Amino acid sequence: MRSNYKGYDKQVREYMRAIIAELEAAERIKEVDGVALDILAGYLQQWKQAQKEVKKYGILLPSDRGNMSKNPAIDVCNTALRQALAIMQDYGLTAMSRKKLKRGEVDDNDTSQLVDFLKQ
Repeated sequence: MRSNYKGYDKQVREYMRAIIAELEAAERIKEVDGVALDILAGYLQQWKQAQKEVKKYGILLPSDRGNMSKNPAIDVCNTALRQALAIMQDYGLTAMSRKKLKRGEVDDNDTSQLVDFLKQ
């Protein structure tokens, strides 16, 4: 399974390596899942880049007419995050989807790598 993600943000590479290792250990992925995980990495990379743009330029930007308008990076950020979460749910990478995979068993000590990723 691909795990280097060369050219991606360091945090995205580390996160992808961690989730691939976790999914392989749980025997929940096969080689054919590589494309879906590559797409996930792409969305996470887009999200990180859009977040940087919003932090740098802010939520509002002056338009060519002098009005303030929404930073387009916000839409990129929202779309990328929505798509990434959809893929993550398919692979049991969110707290709720893990509950479904475990048939209702909840591990209170389970830390979400998504939460850790989003905090960075």
